[in-house]
Amino acid sequence: MITRIALFLVLAFTLNGCSDDVVNKIFAKQTTHTITQTVTKHTITIGNHSFVPLKIEGLPSDNVTTVLETLSIFEALHPDLEITSHLIEYQPKNGESPGRTCGIWINHRSKENFQANDIG
Repeated sequence: MITRIALFLVLAFTLNGCSDDVVNKIFAKQTTHTITQTVTKHTITIGNHSFVPLKIEGLPSDNVTTVLETLSIFEALHPDLEITSHLIEYQPKNGESPGRTCGIWINHRSKENFQANDIG
């Protein structure tokens, strides 16, 4: 897959140049696919709490799209749950280290129970 992307980028640059939009769309698709795999395979859930490990370089403010896509994908994969809050775990910048976004703690509850409590 990476070989195909690299070949495409080389051809795009060679033939007519490559706009940032083309590059961003290619990497956005790869990123969304990677995030979906992470949320599907590596999320730990106990009760009404889940942890999605991200382990990406940079602070959360450097990874806004990834954080928001992760939450969106979690919601899509769990339509029966409502996210009540989330907390981003990160390691701050330290000397030469740019910081690290470790993962997202997600608190949630069943939509069914939430709607029943609202009615009664």
